[in-house]
Amino acid sequence: MVRNIKSINSEKAVQKTFKHGRALYVDDDLYACLQFDFNRLDVVICDEDGTVLGRPVLTASLNPATQECVGWDVSMGTPCAEKLVSVVKQAITGATDSPSSGGKIRAFNIDNGAEMVSSRIQNIANTLGISIRHVPPGQPNAKAFIERFFRAVDLNFVQMLPATTKGALEALGDYKPKQHANLTLSQLRKKFRKWLEIYHNTYHQALYMSPHQKRKVLIKKCPSPERYTAKDLTVPGTSAKSSRH
Repeated sequence: MVRNIKSINSEKAVQKTFKHGRALYVDDDLYACLQFDFNRLDVVICDEDGTVLGRPVLTASLNPATQECVGWDVSMGTPCAEKLVSVVKQAITGATDSPSSGGKIRAFNIDNGAEMVSSRIQNIANTLGISIRHVPPGQPNAKAFIERFFRAVDLNFVQMLPATTKGALEALGDYKPKQHANLTLSQLRKKFRKWLEIYHNTYHQALYMSPHQKRKVLIKKCPSPERYTAKDLTVPGTSAKSSRH
């Protein structure tokens, strides 16, 4: 069960939002925490020559307060620290066409996998004073929001694409995904970016508005955060310079 807490003003309160694995969040604090994770997409893609490449990986960061995906990467290969670092930088620096996005977050909520405990991630967190909260084994609900986002991606985006694997062999019937693979990685990224814009501007029942509308509401309530450029977040040797808007 999700509980909405009206305010959060301390490190102790941030910890309480994940106590006992319950996916609690602060509905009026835009900068309390971010959730990070990887998801192998249920779609087969190909290269420019039509050679099948396999299924890409989506690395994403979600803000539970707005349910916005504030950073993402779609690429081939396995989950790794490099992809996660890219997403972390996006989440903190924000989108170039959205000055109100981004900003320093007080806590990262992530798994205990090797790619998640990378020294590069730890370096950024330590330099900026961001707490890293690892999800306790056996408590998947601590990342309920990003898991819900991945389900939305699967059901409302990926399974509408050609060469989708549907997530289960029995759901495919006689359909052969590899024979229908015609999307390149570049094309998939463009389609995902467009879908994400729709997702961010679609009414969410849990928010009683769209994620973008929720951000506008919360920005008016929250103090301006410390802001950093991509150069500031260069690792190793991250610079701690900040600017406020």
